[in-house]
Amino acid sequence: MNEVKFERDIQNLSFLVPARIYDADFDITKKVPIPALIESCIKVISEVNTISPRQIQVFFGLNEVERETLINQVLNTGWVIFNENGELEATKKLLEWSNDSSDLEFVETLAFSEKIVVDLLTNHIQPRSEMFPFKGLPKILHSDVNRDDMSIDNLFSNQFTRFKDCTNNSHIKHPRSNLYRIRSIKSLRVSEIILGIKFTIKYDDFKGYYIDGKLVSHNENNGKLISSSGLYSQIIDYISNLPKLHSHSLSFQNYCDITKDHVLRNYYNYEEEYFNLVKYLNDRKERKTGYGNQETSALIGPIYLDPNNKLKNYLYSLNEDEMLPLAIWKPANSSLFGASANLKFHIESINDILKKKGSEIITLFPYKDKSQNYHVKESFKNRIGSAYFINTLNDLDEAEIFVIPGENGFAYCQYHVNLDPDLGFPGLTIPIGYYTRDPERINTLWEHLRKFYASSSELKITSFSTSFESKVDSEKIYKQLIDYK
Repeated sequence: MNEVKFERDIQNLSFLVPARIYDADFDITKKVPIPALIESCIKVISEVNTISPRQIQVFFGLNEVERETLINQVLNTGWVIFNENGELEATKKLLEWSNDSSDLEFVETLAFSEKIVVDLLTNHIQPRSEMFPFKGLPKILHSDVNRDDMSIDNLFSNQFTRFKDCTNNSHIKHPRSNLYRIRSIKSLRVSEIILGIKFTIKYDDFKGYYIDGKLVSHNENNGKLISSSGLYSQIIDYISNLPKLHSHSLSFQNYCDITKDHVLRNYYNYEEEYFNLVKYLNDRKERKTGYGNQETSALIGPIYLDPNNKLKNYLYSLNEDEMLPLAIWKPANSSLFGASANLKFHIESINDILKKKGSEIITLFPYKDKSQNYHVKESFKNRIGSAYFINTLNDLDEAEIFVIPGENGFAYCQYHVNLDPDLGFPGLTIPIGYYTRDPERINTLWEHLRKFYASSSELKITSFSTSFESKVDSEKIYKQLIDYK
């Protein structure tokens, strides 16, 4: 195969790590340079050993107020004291300094009250994330999440240098600051840290093609802190060890038949059940993976990945006053479906445009037993906008389908595939498929959705999550599913 080297983002995932937040009251000492006049005065005293305040006043040409101010500042440095005769006298420390070449410094003590965050997987103080930890994202659990027996005082003392790297307080971050005393550290609550990871397929002359994970929830410096604690490695290990599914609700072949995808079927390893992404992307570079017209094109990775902006482009291409039917979204049953903080931002940004056109993204989950319904609610109610349970006969499968029906509509479909385990991360799945503005393909996908959400009795649609200022109700959804053809 004549490979064309490429690099491509293929997945974006976010995970929640258990943590505990503490309120710490402590003091630090900080060595700071002494101002020139004060330093000159101290050096004079070091030369003569003792000197009267009057002599200081005359030597520096000061009035009485200036003299008293200078003497107080000199005494506060700790280098000089008043002796029994009321004279300024060099301390033992100052006399020892006279034989040293180091600069004079003043050690000040500062008190602080700061919040510290300790992750419960590695027991390390961790920095602030650039992302908000939305409820519902996948959690990486730890058996000791609720423990209280950790010696937080010892941990804080041992990791104070790390804490300096984590905080934004310039006094604490000062390179010459040191922990002086812990006054108290109190546990406030159990919390969570969010870790966002972008996965990219890359090429290396030595390794060939491989999947690389990059931390995107923290800036570069904080990312190094996350990595040095071992937390990033634990997340990578977790993703690498996700179980690979060997039984499918919907086979890849059936998916291609339903969606009339004649392209992807050629790149699936049916024996080992993985999608040959390298061969596909290589052929795509050589323009061998087209769908026959410009209305349909590949969609690689989640719709909310940065390169996948076709939905927004479609919406911006419409006339300003054009109204649209509801956008119906069928989720996939993959454990990594929507497992990203980007999902919430994507839906909010698309809904901002759709609502001006009388539309909105409506995500429909099959109504199942109480336990399954609870899991769906907890996973998506804070992140997916308007979502409903519907009493369909069918269960979710590996196909993710989104349709705005009509002659001027838009749709996309994707199958959540495993990749070649030799690329790394054998448990990782990515969605891959196509987006389309072809009316015939849109109608094919819309009719599939209507059949998928069919029921043996009257359809019942129940809301469990509503987007901001939603004007949609279950009756409007019902009417579109039944009547829109």
